[in-house]
Amino acid sequence: MEKGWEDSKNPETSSDLKYLFENIYIVHDLLKDYTHLHDEVFAADMLLNIRRVLPIPLLFKPIPYDSIIEESTILMSELEMVMSNLKACEFEIKFTVDRDLLDTFKSYVQVLYIAIERFKDLCGNLNGKIYKKKYKRKSYQQELDDYYKSIEDYMKIGAKLNNLIK
Repeated sequence: MEKGWEDSKNPETSSDLKYLFENIYIVHDLLKDYTHLHDEVFAADMLLNIRRVLPIPLLFKPIPYDSIIEESTILMSELEMVMSNLKACEFEIKFTVDRDLLDTFKSYVQVLYIAIERFKDLCGNLNGKIYKKKYKRKSYQQELDDYYKSIEDYMKIGAKLNNLIK
């Protein structure tokens, strides 16, 4: 058994650990929602990509940037709530729960927030392009590179978090 799980048997620490895992489950659900949004923009499905690029009547399906931006904003506010929850209870938790688990989870939430924020900004700029706002390819490429770097960051910390939870 890992260090964090041993504490769950202690009545004094089980509520702290339970609270931490409740927040982990919340973030897991937020990650699934965000992944769905990401896939709407960067579809891996070739047929869906073709439907978005070729303006063939009845087949063309534009990317709904407005709703994606709105949903990203909601995800970001929910992650802010989780960060606030962790800050509010950090004093009590830090003496009872595996500190590495808590610190890793906090880092994960922060880098996931950054990734969603970059995704939202990228979608905002692409949406602006639809309405004839200038958006240079070089700027797009830089934002895309930064976004993919933030994905790498949260995946790296997420792997560490998964190992701590196992």
